[in-house]
Amino acid sequence: MAKTRDINWINFVRSLVIALALLGAWGTWAFLDGIFNQVVADDEDPIPDPVTLPDPCDPNIPARQLWGFDDQRGNYNYITPQKIKKALELAKEGKIIRLDHLLEPGRNGVIGNFTVQTFRDTPPAVPPTPPAMFTITTYELAMQPIEIPTGFANQHNALGQQGAQIDAWNHMGHGNGKAYNCFDLLDDNNLFVEPDIRNLSGTMFAGYKGFGVDKLDSIITRGVLIDVAAFKKAQMAAQGQDVANFPPPGLIYTSEDLEDALHSQDLEIDDIEPGDVILVRTGNAAKFWTEDPENVQNNRSATDGYFGPGQAQIDDRAGQWIVNRKAFAYASDTRGGPARILMSNGVTLIENVDPELLTKDGHERFEDYTNGKNAYIFLFVA
Repeated sequence: MAKTRDINWINFVRSLVIALALLGAWGTWAFLDGIFNQVVADDEDPIPDPVTLPDPCDPNIPARQLWGFDDQRGNYNYITPQKIKKALELAKEGKIIRLDHLLEPGRNGVIGNFTVQTFRDTPPAVPPTPPAMFTITTYELAMQPIEIPTGFANQHNALGQQGAQIDAWNHMGHGNGKAYNCFDLLDDNNLFVEPDIRNLSGTMFAGYKGFGVDKLDSIITRGVLIDVAAFKKAQMAAQGQDVANFPPPGLIYTSEDLEDALHSQDLEIDDIEPGDVILVRTGNAAKFWTEDPENVQNNRSATDGYFGPGQAQIDDRAGQWIVNRKAFAYASDTRGGPARILMSNGVTLIENVDPELLTKDGHERFEDYTNGKNAYIFLFVA
């Protein structure tokens, strides 16, 4: 049985990631004036509610069974030479659209010249034992004039959330200290230590011995854009809800939202292939953080909701839906995501991308394509 929904079409650790979308055979949505009824097929991949949260040490996890218990690359293994060749065929014009955020004065909250400071929040341990618990924090120090400020008055949010980035497995830890393929983040044998720079009689954590982003090579694959924000905004407007401040604080997208948005773009789940990057536009960038010259947003402070609980995000069931597509990565204009489900299943996160120019360019091209769904499939390079 088909279900009817009212839709009003008004409208990628290696430091920072420069994610490029090379324009291929694609475009985007035709936004139609007014409200109309669209028939959407029943969910192709219904996800249980609640979804079972996996244990990364479970030997039956498909990614562990597929790639082996010593694997450190996860679904990056899908990106074979054949996959790369197929992705490269998407580039027809050679046009580059950046998905990252530049770090320079005047952009995205960077006040002036900046440096970084890394410190450990726990006392040093007695050598050679590393601290049992530790928190490493790296801050951007925004300085004008160029001098290290006292206190934290002039510090912005953690540099790790300043720009687009790929999360390493040793960053995406489970609550029990285990990462992808059961890598133990709390095992002393898995840690590098060195003399504490503030107390040479102690030691400090200096990184992990495995499961870093260095295990990935350059990323050349297909990307599939899902503009769930446009779909949801139209849906809410058709229901009479106020969408003037869309997305509203704390908006959560479900697996049904992703699939319905996909269908609205003339795509089916079989159009997503193993090793693809699934790029979900949540609306966060348009609201808080984009370099779209027609809608510049630099509201990057910790108080604006972007880095806090007020951001729009997908839920665990939507994360399982992405896992079921055998994606290499879930990319979005948000920080974080359903990391436990993704990480345990070999799917990594690409956070804080800026999809606005990509989406806008697609809007201008959609009607030029005979096969409209190609508007949402593009060459992704990082």
